[in-house]
This record gives sequence, C-alpha cells and structure tokens, in this order.
Amino acid sequence: MSQAVLRAVGLATGLLSALLLAGNTALALKGSDFAELTPPGRRYRLPIAAAVGRYLDAEFPAARVKAAPPDAMDEYQERMAAAVAEAGIRPWQFWRTIPAAPFLEDRVSFVVRPFEDPGRVVLLAAGFRALRGIAPYLHFWLGALLCLPLLVWTAVELFDAGRPISGVVFPALVASSAYVVGALRLTYSSAGFYLAGLLLLVPWTVYAILGRCRSRPLFAVRLALAAGFFAACALARSGTLFLLGGFLVATVIAVLRLFQDVGSRARRLALCLAAGALFVAPYALLREPQHHDIWLSLWLGLGDFDRVKGHYWSDSEAKKVVRSYGEEWNGPRSEEIFRRLTTAHVREDPLWYGAILGRRACATVSQRKLWPWGPRGGRSMEPRDRPNEGAIDDYYNLTPTADWFVVAARRMEAPVTLLLLPTWLLALTWAALRMAGTCGEACRGAGRCLAVLGVLGICALGVPVLVTTAGAIETEAFVLVYFLGLAFALDEAAAAIKGRRRATAGPGGSVAA
Repeated sequence: MSQAVLRAVGLATGLLSALLLAGNTALALKGSDFAELTPPGRRYRLPIAAAVGRYLDAEFPAARVKAAPPDAMDEYQERMAAAVAEAGIRPWQFWRTIPAAPFLEDRVSFVVRPFEDPGRVVLLAAGFRALRGIAPYLHFWLGALLCLPLLVWTAVELFDAGRPISGVVFPALVASSAYVVGALRLTYSSAGFYLAGLLLLVPWTVYAILGRCRSRPLFAVRLALAAGFFAACALARSGTLFLLGGFLVATVIAVLRLFQDVGSRARRLALCLAAGALFVAPYALLREPQHHDIWLSLWLGLGDFDRVKGHYWSDSEAKKVVRSYGEEWNGPRSEEIFRRLTTAHVREDPLWYGAILGRRACATVSQRKLWPWGPRGGRSMEPRDRPNEGAIDDYYNLTPTADWFVVAARRMEAPVTLLLLPTWLLALTWAALRMAGTCGEACRGAGRCLAVLGVLGICALGVPVLVTTAGAIETEAFVLVYFLGLAFALDEAAAAIKGRRRATAGPGGSVAA
C-alpha cells in the first residue's frame, strides 16, 4: 500500500474517530438544560459571565463599565438560561447564539479570580466573536472542539509511520473514553485543556520518532500547528507547561532527523534552538500575566500522601492556615505564606518529601485508586482512608474515571489491569529480546514505539508527581500512555504473526504449500 493511500486511510479513520468523540460529547450533554449545566457557584458560572463581558467589551465598546456586584454572575446566568429556552437551543448546538441586547443593559465587568488561569475565558470570548454572537453551549464544547483535529492528526501520523492498527485503535479508545469526554466538557475547572495538551504530544512525538521526517515544508506546517495548539492549552491550563519538555525533546529529534545531511554540528544545534524558540513563541506572545496559583496548590497537594506535617487537600483547612496569619483567602500575601510553609517542610525533611514523590509516581503509573472493579467488588474506586486526602474522592468523581468507556451509547467499566497489561508486556518482551541478543528489525521498531511511550509517560508524570495526585484528572491522564501502549502492542503482535507466517511459508512459498 502506497504512502498516499495510507495517509488517506489514516485521514478517514481520524475523521471517524473525531465524529465518535463529537457524538459521545453530545450524548453526555443530552437531556441537560443550560440551568442544570451551570449550577450555583463561581467555578461553574464565572467563566461564561466573564467571557460574555469580554465579548461585549470588544464588540460594543463602552466608555465606562461598572464592576460586577456579587449577584451579577447569577443574573447573567438567568438571562442566558431564559434566552436559551426562548430560542430552543439544544446542548449539542454549540454554534447557535443568542442576542447580546439583554446583556447590554446594566453592563458589568467581571474579573477572573486571582491565581486562576484566564485562558479559558479568552478562548470562549474569541469563540463568541468568531460565531458573531453569544453561544451558550460553546463553553461545554471548547475542549472537545480542540481535540477533534488532534484525533485526525494522530491517526494520520500513525498510519504514515506504518502503524495502521495503532492508527485505528488509539483514536477510537480516546474518542470512546467516558473519562476523556467528561474531562473535556468539565466546567468546574479547566483541567480538560491539560488532557488536550497531552493528546497533542502524541502526534508530535509519533512524527518525530516513528515518522518519515523527509519534507521540510511539512515539518514547518506541523511545527506551527503544534505550537498554536500548545499555546491554547497552556493559556487555559498552566499545568500544560509541565509537558513542554516532551515537546522540545520531540522537536529536537525531528530536526536532527530532518537535517541530518547538514554537516556542521553547530548549524544543527542552531536549527534545534530555532525550532524550539518557534515552538514556544506563540505561548510567549499570548501569555497572560495572571496564572493559576503555585504554592497553594503545592501545599494542598501534599495532602495526598502527607500524614505528619498537616497538609490537607482541602480549601477549608488552607483557609484556616491563611487566617491564622491574619491574612485574607487569596489575598496578596497568601501565596507567600504557602511558599514559606511548603519550602520549610521540604528543607527540614527531604526524605519525607522524596517518599511522597515516589508514592505519587507509583500511584500514577499503577492507577492504584482505580483498581477496584464494579462488576466484581461492587465499587469502582478505592475510597480515601486518611483525613489529609480531603476532597480527593470528590475530584475523582468530577468526571467518569479513566476505566469507563462509552460503547453503543452505554457506559461500561473495564478492569484497569486490561488497560495496563499490554504496555508492560510490550516493554518486557522487548527487554527480553534485547537481553537475549535476538533483537531484529521488528524488535527495533518496538523499541522506537517504547521511546514514544517513554516521552509521553515521563511528561504525564510531571503534574501528578511534582504537584499532586489528588487533582485526579491530571493523574488519570496517564491512561493515554496505556491507550497508546495497547495500540502499539496490537500492531507489534500483528507484525510478529505476519513474520511467522512468512517464515513458515519459506521463500516464495505459502503456508499451505
């Protein structure tokens, strides 16, 4: 099969997977109205209200707009819910808009809470401008719409790299994952954009390590696409920056392969630096001065495995700490307080901190909290067993967990071991062949697949290990490594079976002969 045909089949496969993801997102929203999807609370209502404010400021400039009173967020939600009901807009109609007139009366200006990423609001307001109106349901589709082209791109790269089974299986697993669908449409936090960033790393790394890397113009197009998508994800969720190292490593590998005919080592180094700078440039140019808190997250996050120094994954406990210093919650000095407390604990007991990092790594790689299987034991998640873990179970319940899939419009739970085992079998088989000295071309191909998984896996450990496993969504995002590992294992198994059949048939013959 020619390379052009492979790419065409990959494109068709990717489009089908994108259609599946869109369909599953629509099914997840089916039966919900706007009021149900935006319950009371700043986390659910402020992003939409702030995006409406930004859109109005851009489209209908006013000399002066007053600051929003405490109840303005709820007032905007009620106006929007009434307009949605009057227009008969359904949750899957993310493109349909409502008039701006009801919001022009008594306009107010909303400010994103300090220590939060404003990128989601910026993207949503940009979507309103692109659609030329306020689209009530666009908020719930932003993550999915970002990932639809990424699924297509991933399928094309896998087919182009000679991994057709992976090109079918991996995008299908992502599109049918109830966890992926739930995280991408989650409005409580913008963590779904971190998941989108990790998904973006797949086609970029596959291209760099497994791809053909021959056309320099196509490399430039890929680089521009990856840089733009990465900037969007990082603006909406600053935790995406933990993935930057993997993108830069893949960029360097692609440049070295693409420009291997350039004789000078200094010139190749300059090309690597230039490509890395071009990758980072869109984010650097668009970066907002405000970002998610750092030290509060680190202090809270230690509650996942701390049992002796008083860290809790609980806002209420953190508020007590801040107020004990006579400061206000999310005030100008709160970050400094948590920085001082966290660094002091790490310096005075590095072994304690190192043990927490190790336990986090094991919990993430093993997905230990999801080991219980509902059909066998009646529960699907290991409940918290220490007060320090605080709201960890609530965070895991924000979305379906990573072992749930949507199959024929029904949700089904898979045993976690079935998701993990193929990747580890692939790694162990490759290691055994290497140690036995019988690693041929097929074995080397498996090694390159493991290199892709290695880049993806190391990057996916960044947030869970260095920040916390209690955020759940970033911890469960490691399942993308196992989705891809399962797909690679199936590809390698098919190649091994094909190779044995050829060996059995002998030169120029057939098995039957």
